[in-house]
Amino acid sequence: MYDASAPLEEDTDDEMPLLEHHWDDDHPPIHSLPAHALSSSMECLSSLTDPVRAYFFPTASGKPRSKSASHVERSPLCSTKTCRESIELLQAPPPSAQANGETKRASLRAVREKRQTAYLLASQAKREGQHRHQLELFRGLSGRDGERSQLPRREKRQINDAEMEKLLAPVQSKLNRLRTTTIPPYNSRINVKYGAQVLKDRLLPVGKHVLALLQREREERRGALEIEICKHIADTYWPSEVVEVSHLRVMEIYRNAVFYEEMEVEPCFGEEVKGG
Repeated sequence: MYDASAPLEEDTDDEMPLLEHHWDDDHPPIHSLPAHALSSSMECLSSLTDPVRAYFFPTASGKPRSKSASHVERSPLCSTKTCRESIELLQAPPPSAQANGETKRASLRAVREKRQTAYLLASQAKREGQHRHQLELFRGLSGRDGERSQLPRREKRQINDAEMEKLLAPVQSKLNRLRTTTIPPYNSRINVKYGAQVLKDRLLPVGKHVLALLQREREERRGALEIEICKHIADTYWPSEVVEVSHLRVMEIYRNAVFYEEMEVEPCFGEEVKGG
């Protein structure tokens, strides 16, 4: 009976010799088999293991291994330079892709330059059109007499002066009187009108005539016509004793004169109606 409290090493030492010497007659030890029986058993074993060994270890049996789906041939190890070149070739796009990319970039660049050129030409044409329109408004030119812009400056000035003289013919005597006006010096002791008041009185009838002319013109041409008339008056009929003045100053003077005269007439007319 096996004693669990007994040490394990002593039991092993006691039983091992028994295992070595207890053999059955049906299963003798290998070293006790005859030579022909041992060789026949080894041949039988090799006949079972040789196909497996030939499949997994083809070089051991001297027969080439058949290629299968799981068989992968490995290329020999390459040098560092060859590996680097291979990596660069893999990373770089193919020549056809490079050519297509360059062609696409060139076409996009051409389209962009074409659009920029068209935009610049359109902007320049727009500015020129605006400048031409402003010049026509300033000169008082219409579409049918635009050919006058091709004339030299002196001839255009003569044509313009002739037109202005024709328009101002009804008040020619008033303009001549304005040209010969002398401005008296200002004196606080004497009740004498100073220069601005004298010029306002001289320009009052001229201003009334100019406003009447503007009422007969088209609305889009009134501003240019008034500027031309005031320029002609400032250059031709302004008194020589007075400092040179711009056309805007002439316009301001006669407009104020007409405005104040209307303001003075309206109360008087109202008083007469009220008294009646």
